[in-house]
Amino acid sequence: MRHSVQIIGGEYRSRKIEVIDADGLRPTASRVRETLFNWLQISIPGSIIIDAFAGTGALGIEALSRGAKKAIFIEKDANVFRSLTQNLRTLKVPEERYQLIKGSALDALTPGNNLHQEILEQLPQYPRQHLFLDPPFFHDLYTPLLTILEGNPILSNLSSLSLEMPVKATFDLEKALAPLQLSREMKTKESKVFLYREV
Repeated sequence: MRHSVQIIGGEYRSRKIEVIDADGLRPTASRVRETLFNWLQISIPGSIIIDAFAGTGALGIEALSRGAKKAIFIEKDANVFRSLTQNLRTLKVPEERYQLIKGSALDALTPGNNLHQEILEQLPQYPRQHLFLDPPFFHDLYTPLLTILEGNPILSNLSSLSLEMPVKATFDLEKALAPLQLSREMKTKESKVFLYREV
């Protein structure tokens, strides 16, 4: 089954992107996206963003719509990756404004491999850098993700980071996400969203 989500603001405002039926694919709810981008409204223009568990690309495309200079989309599922690619083409996003990585976000964020190094080297070229983390809720990815992020050099090259997780999940985020510090948080019936910023 296919449905769509709507871009909320900016250049692609009111345009729709396709959402295919895939295991674990759960586009960020419009209300959550709106709040998150209200928090980030000063940070996004001119920035580079990483949409690490990209899915439909809703977060990364919203950021591009609102003036991000470049988006790096990372998506492992082949069918979802094809849909993401098509969404970018349908919106006619210029190819120089995004990079598509078909693979595991955990691998891409793990220090010591070529992909991690390639991402890391791009970050200082932009005035601001944001990492979106919205893994599939029930695929047991949070523990390995936070382990990978602890002490990760990518974190010290970010302006900000957002993380969405199930409302009942509990993790020691301060330890995993240092040196970034908690700036904002919100809770819905299903999820918790955190915004961390550089000090």
